[in-house]
Amino acid sequence: MPLPAAAEELPLGERRPVAMVVITPPGVSAPLPSSDLYRLAEEALQSIGPLAIRTPEQAGIDPDQLMACNLEERLRCYARTVTRMRQTREPRYLAILSVLKVGKQRKLTSLVIDLDGALGLSDLGDEAEDRIYTEATVTAEATLAEGDARAMAAHLGILFGAAKKFFQASGYDQPPAQLTLVGSTGLSLELDGRGLGILKGPQTVLTELLPGRRKINLEDPEQRLLPFGQQLEVAAGDVLRVEIPRLDDPNAQRPRHVLHAVNFWGGVTLAALGAGLTTWALAASPAATQVGVCDGPGCSSSSRRFASFCELTADRPATCEGGVLAGPLGMGLVLAGGGTALLDQLLVPDEELPWWPPLIAFGAGLLFYGAAAVLD
Repeated sequence: MPLPAAAEELPLGERRPVAMVVITPPGVSAPLPSSDLYRLAEEALQSIGPLAIRTPEQAGIDPDQLMACNLEERLRCYARTVTRMRQTREPRYLAILSVLKVGKQRKLTSLVIDLDGALGLSDLGDEAEDRIYTEATVTAEATLAEGDARAMAAHLGILFGAAKKFFQASGYDQPPAQLTLVGSTGLSLELDGRGLGILKGPQTVLTELLPGRRKINLEDPEQRLLPFGQQLEVAAGDVLRVEIPRLDDPNAQRPRHVLHAVNFWGGVTLAALGAGLTTWALAASPAATQVGVCDGPGCSSSSRRFASFCELTADRPATCEGGVLAGPLGMGLVLAGGGTALLDQLLVPDEELPWWPPLIAFGAGLLFYGAAAVLD
């Protein structure tokens, strides 16, 4: 199935499990190494449908308990033993490869049991074993040389081909479905309680999804959005689409933009410097806020309300003309810095860029200094 444009594919690789156990007498080896046997079995199953081989360890099966079954009722014993050991309804099928050594060759007597079908027939008393054999079991036999991978692949193909009627009856061979999640960027996904990680694209397509009742849960790792969950009835071959509502969580704590801290601490620092400058201007000699009139050579002829830095630091303040006014500058800095910090904290949401408080506060500070200079 083609993927939507700009979509990210997430193949789930889901397969219906078929357990396989290889039974060999003491001192007799299988025709091929175990890894090769399971690989060939996997290839034979995949040619039938979305099926996968499971080793005894993967399926939770103890082969020793199977080998302990009596020959007279071994099929019924196999079904009951595996059903007791498995933790879920799967695997529903058990393949057993029994190996005997005949000269230099290996004789294989293999079977696939429909475990649910066999379990339903296991209480029929003396008829149980025959009914399980005829109704819930398929078999295949072969004699092959050790290491003959081609003959082993052919044998497994025949065995699982005969079991195809079981797979079809239970829906094991049905094609997988496809699910597209729209609006998935940055959300973490769980499918039936299994975490699948954080999704990157605006659309995520889950492929190789098995049919059945499936549950999806999506959450924002940063907890800004409300979690979303939905239960789906997925049929074989379905192409489904789910729109994810990205709703803000009203109780979520928003991440603060980094400039909030710059505005606040920078504004507080600037206001502190301005307050210090104002205090110094008020306490400095010869006059804190006003320099008197001086008549005579070298003296300024104007009377001023505010002293400049020159007038506050010179030995003869009256000789200074013009310059930056210390008091108004300090008050302007207090207004600019304090205004920036206050406006940012009170009026700008945490997640927004706080660009305007410095502009307004510094504009007010400049306006105050300009007015003071004009009035002076």
